[in-house]
Amino acid sequence: MTTLSTRLGLLKHTTADAFHVADYTTNWNLLDASPGEFICTSSTRPSTWGAAQEGMRIYETDTKLVWRWDGAAFERLEPKGFLGRNSSTASINTMATTFQTAIAQDIDVPEGGRWVGVFVVAPSVTSTASFTKLGIFRDSTQLQTWTNKGGVGATVQDQDEPSALHVFDHPPAGTYSYSLKYHADAGYGGTSTIAPAANQPLEIVVIEF
Repeated sequence: MTTLSTRLGLLKHTTADAFHVADYTTNWNLLDASPGEFICTSSTRPSTWGAAQEGMRIYETDTKLVWRWDGAAFERLEPKGFLGRNSSTASINTMATTFQTAIAQDIDVPEGGRWVGVFVVAPSVTSTASFTKLGIFRDSTQLQTWTNKGGVGATVQDQDEPSALHVFDHPPAGTYSYSLKYHADAGYGGTSTIAPAANQPLEIVVIEF
């Protein structure tokens, strides 16, 4: 007696069943409609797919990425998520009035055109002149800048100030260095210091969304 498979409903014959070509055609049509993921690498993606393959997916074993064919091109389905992190507990300072690197992280942005978030935490930022410039960079490109007010002294106004900021970037696929840079405010001078601690590190994290 013919039965159906659990997942796709394929016809399962016994040796007692009569041979019918239509049954095999039914099974092949069911299989063709449920192709699953095509396993390949980033350099061996299918090159002959067209409108008939719209909605089919591939999984790249070298990049661990999943793509969907939209009928004309592949589109990334999911973000890769965490791309890189760096932290430091070493105190640093500068009298320079041009940007100096405080911390950096090299990352690889995969193909797919997704956004990247860069998150920075700089605890205990101080300046003997009260003002420090901070900026987030991709290589030499400045993505964000802000002024941190934190001084050195006994009054409330002169106490150190932490700084936390994020910026979203949309770079093409490639290798980049994201960094937090800082300098003494040119209008005030002084020495700017970032003084992290064991439980309050200077940190940069890069995440793909």
